[in-house]
Amino acid sequence: MTTQRENFLSRLAMLDTETTGKDYKTCEVIEMGLAYKENGKWVEASKLYKPDEPIKPECSAVTNITNRMVEDSPSFFEEVTAWDTIVKEAVQNIPVIGVAHNSFYDQKVLERYGFTMGQWLCTLKIAKKLYADDDTVTAANLPYLRYYFDVELDEGLSNHRAGTDCVITALVLERMLDDMESKGIIDPELDYYDQIQDWLMKPTLLKKVPFGKHRGLSFEEVPMSYWSWALDNMESLNENSEQYDPDLAASVIAAVEKTMG
Repeated sequence: MTTQRENFLSRLAMLDTETTGKDYKTCEVIEMGLAYKENGKWVEASKLYKPDEPIKPECSAVTNITNRMVEDSPSFFEEVTAWDTIVKEAVQNIPVIGVAHNSFYDQKVLERYGFTMGQWLCTLKIAKKLYADDDTVTAANLPYLRYYFDVELDEGLSNHRAGTDCVITALVLERMLDDMESKGIIDPELDYYDQIQDWLMKPTLLKKVPFGKHRGLSFEEVPMSYWSWALDNMESLNENSEQYDPDLAASVIAAVEKTMG
């Protein structure tokens, strides 16, 4: 009998784009990666693409992708529809869920090319929320989480390449699912995707400030003048910003209201 967890994992398309920049409105895709569950193992696929503008050295330093490597590659625009077919054929269980570490970015990039997914899940959001008050977890980026969870990769996978990052994201997600089950966030008898999304949508009051010079203090210990400034200036506290963090915002507002009586 297939468990709810197995059913959930079989619906996932782990996606990653390597791009020419950080601005999702203008960057170009230079590599597309996918990982999916097959016979109990995460299988990856990836392909390089040539952008209209040459890849800058700053980009190569991050992605390890050079102009020489993509000189004979097609543009992503030429093959984006093929990826829609690849994903649907690879992930047999539907509806397919797109998963990425910072899914907002990959979703927006892919949408510019006409590639859309009906459902998305963000492992970055999960990590930030799940370990917000855990002093043993000091970052939420994918390279850190890989080594925090001691994720081992099969031979032949290259660091910070799209296909490899998809596999790492999948293995990190599985470790986080273990923690979510042990903490009672997920009921193994119910649908995993719905439970995770409901949990992500509900603001959680943090116990300690997770950033900056006040990191580690309770929210009430931070001067109210700082929170007044933060509410007006920090994107993570701006409900209309893509960087909005509902947990952080709820925690700041609760601290301000408690302090002011």
